[in-house]
Amino acid sequence: MDSAKGGVMLVSMGSVVASSRMPMNIKSAFVNSFRAFPNITFIWKYEEDDDLGCDSQNIIKKKWIPQADLLAHANMRAFLSHCGATSTSESMRAGVPIVCIPVFFDQMQNAMKMGKHHAAVVIEKDNVTAASISWALRSVLSDKRLYTHFEFRYSANKVGRVEQLTSNASGMQSRNALQHFSTLFKAGG
Repeated sequence: MDSAKGGVMLVSMGSVVASSRMPMNIKSAFVNSFRAFPNITFIWKYEEDDDLGCDSQNIIKKKWIPQADLLAHANMRAFLSHCGATSTSESMRAGVPIVCIPVFFDQMQNAMKMGKHHAAVVIEKDNVTAASISWALRSVLSDKRLYTHFEFRYSANKVGRVEQLTSNASGMQSRNALQHFSTLFKAGG
């Protein structure tokens, strides 16, 4: 990760939605968008061995990843995620902006809150294309017309501070930690 010249982006759709079982058009959209950023190394939690993306030098597929450790790495630029509670919490604690593709349960609510506070860009699951993913990646990585990477990281760090403040001694997140985001941002913290 240290040698990735343009930084690293982590890709994980969680434990319920396996990337390897997504429809081929969605998987191809991921690969094609990753290829558009040759200086970024994409570490993709991908549960099966196949040839998808194997011809791209910037795509590394792994069956298992130490997600929290990778997100905390200094060269981590962004996280493409389903925006589940654990993934959102870990990303915010690390101060890493998210490209959210929520699928179900609490993920949409998490994604909307992160987007509202400029810590994420949200792609609706029915709008996942190479173009929409590339646009979202550009947005969190460099597109100054929308947000700068610094602004995303600053917002993500602010959200991460709420996460730390609302965790109990055992490290478990408070059930209503996400509700504290607005309070922090309104207070300018």
